[in-house]
Amino acid sequence: MDEIKQTVSFFQGVYTLIIGLSVTEAIRSLVLKEGQSDLKSSVLKLDHLPSLVGFFCIVLPFYQGMGRHFFSVYINNIEHEANNYSVTLMIDALFFLIEASVMFFMSTLLAKDRWRLFFGAIILLMILDSLWAFNVWLFTEDGYFKYWTFLKMNALLGCLITIPLLVLCKQGKKIDNYAIYYGMTVNILVAVVNYSVNWNWYFPPAIRMQ
Repeated sequence: MDEIKQTVSFFQGVYTLIIGLSVTEAIRSLVLKEGQSDLKSSVLKLDHLPSLVGFFCIVLPFYQGMGRHFFSVYINNIEHEANNYSVTLMIDALFFLIEASVMFFMSTLLAKDRWRLFFGAIILLMILDSLWAFNVWLFTEDGYFKYWTFLKMNALLGCLITIPLLVLCKQGKKIDNYAIYYGMTVNILVAVVNYSVNWNWYFPPAIRMQ
């Protein structure tokens, strides 16, 4: 079992590194101009803040969910000692690696004039996560409720982002401010709904010893 934990930890470390870089880039872009590296002349760019808040509302549940999935499927499930877990682990790791890379791309798109690309990256992330969740839903016995719920959460976020994107993308820069605040509001709302519906999965209740 320790060898399986080490293998799982390796793949967790890969996507954790990329997500860590994306968070670093997002915070850096908030205080540094493009191409600037000197913090002494840094300026807080408030127009990046709404997208940054929305970005964290996506990254935090994604990262926590990745860790919970790896733990519940590959570490806490002792049946994998006898079963061939390598294929499903590689598929999960590949999806998480691609999703983490999309998050890094999102971290470079926080400026208000890049909201179209930012929304597009969110849609891409939701598609990838839906494909992953559907795959898990099909091939794991315990995944029906929580992964079906993830599919519905992704569909909700995708609709709330896609419809305004199609309507507003031709309006020019005059709606940039409205778009970034709308995106922030939607991401906060979906994060709250996601945690509310899946609270016991994200935060398993403590088991009291008698």
